[in-house]
Amino acid sequence: MRILATQETDWLARNPIVHHRLLEWLSTHGADVTVIDYDIDWAKRSGPVVEPRREIKGVHKYFADSRVVVVRPAMLRWRPLARLSWLLGNVRELRRLFRREPPDVLVGYGISNALLTLIVARLAGRRFVYHVMDALHTHADGAVARGGRQVHGRTRAGQRLLQAPAPLLQRRAAQVLVAQRQQIPHDQ
Repeated sequence: MRILATQETDWLARNPIVHHRLLEWLSTHGADVTVIDYDIDWAKRSGPVVEPRREIKGVHKYFADSRVVVVRPAMLRWRPLARLSWLLGNVRELRRLFRREPPDVLVGYGISNALLTLIVARLAGRRFVYHVMDALHTHADGAVARGGRQVHGRTRAGQRLLQAPAPLLQRRAAQVLVAQRQQIPHDQ
């Protein structure tokens, strides 16, 4: 089974959470797992204005024999266009991955690129699973959240603006998985 997951955070540097464990475990049991991620901390480091595409194979946090491939799309490291350029990079990566070997199932772990992944899955006739982890709208870039509040003039309006896609994703997904906050022993 070929699984393609998309997320809006850094698979490589961020803490391991439930989806790392799930997708790594699936990769150790025969699934080909590819993750398109986002270098969420890019502004904290120096680097070129054009961040090149990266593909890292055999990434693991839980299982040493994991075969997860992480793809980080190329993007512009310039605040006004960084997020948009990353989303366009997602479009290129999805197109490239579908041309090479279409995934059997697509999994979304975010909002913006999960919507994009849902659209691509529907157009390609593939199953889309929306894996809800927690309040995703609280993870959005500060500028986006502030912009939403300025447009609507109320503090919570920005959150509502960012929450709006989540119900659509949940209604349109073939499956919705909800991860609850609880500690799972590493050996289980």
